[in-house]
Amino acid sequence: MTITLPQALKESRCILHIDLGINILVQLFIKLTQYGKIAFIVKLKYTYNNYVQLEQVRLGISSDVPAAVQQWQNLIAVNYPARQAGIDRHCTVEKAKELCPEIKLLHVPTYAANEIEPQYRENPDRATHKVSLDPYRAASLNIFKIFHKYCDKIQKIGLDEAFMDVTSTVNQRLMEYIDCHPELLDRLDDDACNLDLDWDQVGITVESKEEEERRQLETDESHWSKATWRDLQLYFGAELAAKIRHEIYTTLQYTCSAVLRNSAALYFMEQVPFTKIRNLGGKLGSEVESGLSIDKASDLWKYTIEELQIKFGDSTGRYLYHISRGVDNEEIIPMKAPKSIMASKQFNPAVENVQEMDRWFSILAIELRNRVLKNYEEFNTWPKTFTLQYASIPYLSFRSKAMGPISREEMKDHGKRINKKQKKRFVERAYCVENITKKLEKVFKSVGSPMPCSGLQFSASNFTQGASQLRPIHQFFNKIPRSLNESSASSPTCSQSTYDKPRTVAPLWNQDINESLEYLCDKCHKKILLINIDEHTDYHFALDIQKQVNQELDQSKKRANNDTQPSNKKKKLFFS
Repeated sequence: MTITLPQALKESRCILHIDLGINILVQLFIKLTQYGKIAFIVKLKYTYNNYVQLEQVRLGISSDVPAAVQQWQNLIAVNYPARQAGIDRHCTVEKAKELCPEIKLLHVPTYAANEIEPQYRENPDRATHKVSLDPYRAASLNIFKIFHKYCDKIQKIGLDEAFMDVTSTVNQRLMEYIDCHPELLDRLDDDACNLDLDWDQVGITVESKEEEERRQLETDESHWSKATWRDLQLYFGAELAAKIRHEIYTTLQYTCSAVLRNSAALYFMEQVPFTKIRNLGGKLGSEVESGLSIDKASDLWKYTIEELQIKFGDSTGRYLYHISRGVDNEEIIPMKAPKSIMASKQFNPAVENVQEMDRWFSILAIELRNRVLKNYEEFNTWPKTFTLQYASIPYLSFRSKAMGPISREEMKDHGKRINKKQKKRFVERAYCVENITKKLEKVFKSVGSPMPCSGLQFSASNFTQGASQLRPIHQFFNKIPRSLNESSASSPTCSQSTYDKPRTVAPLWNQDINESLEYLCDKCHKKILLINIDEHTDYHFALDIQKQVNQELDQSKKRANNDTQPSNKKKKLFFS
């Protein structure tokens, strides 16, 4: 006998929201969608940011120990025990030590000149080192490998966040259950299956108001309501999440938590701060919050969908009406390979001479090389274009100059070198990195007047399948005999103006891309191509840190120069 899905689940989908590190209290349970489209979050336990747990696991530090991840003199991630001591992500290192002397401060890894891989150091110098997120990307990749074992349709929306559409897996489990319980066949056309489900067995569950009241009566009977088919679908989804969490813990030692019940969505949403809802933490959320004088999601319920559409437009009004009730109709778009990869550094103060730039050519070449090679391993794509981008005072924007293709062969390691002058062996940058570094230096020196330099970026773009064996164009031509070469000396040559002319770097987002392939960033409220989401996440990561640093510098200058004339304000660039 062929088992079919219950009628109530024909348009239903089950989606897991995997979030490895932001806003535990708000994001822990939320995502219920229209037509029974159900979701819940898998989240790393006890962390404000997943970086802390990754470092705790790496170093074998107990989760009960207060800990924070440090970048220069600022904190970028804080675990729950440290938060209980009053420490948050905006604390300085000095302030954190005052609040909690026993806190473990774990500095992010950094690159230094002539190093092939980033290293962990206690107190790296910002003037000579560059922050690397590579270990966190690698850890995220390991986690996503486990997710892919259970689901192929995954939409990655950040370094540590994604949606998983597990509908087919959950529905298969549900039909197997019906097959084993034939008494359910008579209820396939009903909304309810009337089963008694023990939600305590599958995770943390948000109760409905009636269930909470029955639990407080402390009777021997179960306080859970009779299940609907959608409840049963979610129940099996929770079982799958528990299985995924178990494998993550046993394989990687990362702890996770979940779960949401669809019948309790409105009850849960009632107290959720409006601007804490995904996509409403930026400009749109602030506009709605101030325009309607609301604070919580439930404050929006008094407005009809028509009223919201009149005030905010058809699509935005409809979105606000549903999202305030926990309903989200976004489609899951499987993640793709990135279209661009960038290594960047901001100089504050600006670098004054070209000789000081040598180490940064090396560091950026190493970082971009490592990321391009890892991207090739993961997606089998290779960039056709490499570009140097720089900013010089007094210009505000970055200017760029194309470098041409670099093949995978050129980026491979080719052994070590010996420093004969110092008469000892040491690990120097691989020949390939030295070659790329020289190319960067040559291009930089050809741009005219790039000094003083306040920012430098090295990027790879135009990724394509099977392009890793690209060769420089001169390798496709035979050497011309001297006589022929001389006779053609008077012939016209290609102009170099295309490369010499500085131009502003294209923005990190593209407003003209098809909307179905975009993600609305919570922070800047810009539509970002999903394949560029890693780069955009890094952008906000760097921007947040730079804002903290700039604030500290401004405060220091005000204290030191309280009675002096203000100095010329330097341009602020967003990469550090």
